[in-house]
Amino acid sequence: MEIQVFESSNGDCPYLKNLEWVSYMFRADTLQSSVYEKMIDNGFRRSGHFFYKNNCPNCTECISIRIRVQDFKMSRSQKRIWKKNKELRIVQHPVEFEKEGFELYRRYCQWKHESETSEENYRDFLIATAVNTNMMRFYNGRDLAGIGWIDMLENSLSSVYFAFSPDYAKRSLGVYSALKEIELALQMKKTYLHMGFWVRDCQAMAYKSQYKPHQLLVDGFWMDSELDLTD
Repeated sequence: MEIQVFESSNGDCPYLKNLEWVSYMFRADTLQSSVYEKMIDNGFRRSGHFFYKNNCPNCTECISIRIRVQDFKMSRSQKRIWKKNKELRIVQHPVEFEKEGFELYRRYCQWKHESETSEENYRDFLIATAVNTNMMRFYNGRDLAGIGWIDMLENSLSSVYFAFSPDYAKRSLGVYSALKEIELALQMKKTYLHMGFWVRDCQAMAYKSQYKPHQLLVDGFWMDSELDLTD
């Protein structure tokens, strides 16, 4: 398969103010998981059928982060969140469109980002995929509390996105979903959970370094990091 990579100017940075977001990008209908895994190891991410690697002018703040799952140790606060949510029922299945999932995502966007979204945008962003992608649905009884999207690779899992019902805003479901993804990676005998980008000065992205120990992709090399962030 021939891949045509192009540079894309994507407007304002979604993480840091007064910066431009530029990336190398290509589109693929299908991509072998082994190929994508090598690309993730070199800083690529996926959004729908598009694969991208940031190339922003005068900024290198988006740093890929991954967890070596066999070495992971829960912090005290993570143990509390695990205990608080352990009664939730989890259903995992290949990615598919369901009205229930779209409605949860629509409410999440309104609450979290104060923005509206459409079914078409939802499909393009989270249902369309070129790789093997699963959904992890979290239920409280029959009530859908949250959904996580995970790319299933040969030696790792890649966390794509997580959305939750605003009704569960105090349950720290984003933290819990990451802990369940680490557990799933262990059960599947994977080595890593890729968590996307860590951005030090963006609260929505900086929390990822609280999963320890972790590795950061710096200058093309994965390096062990012991950033001292308190619980």
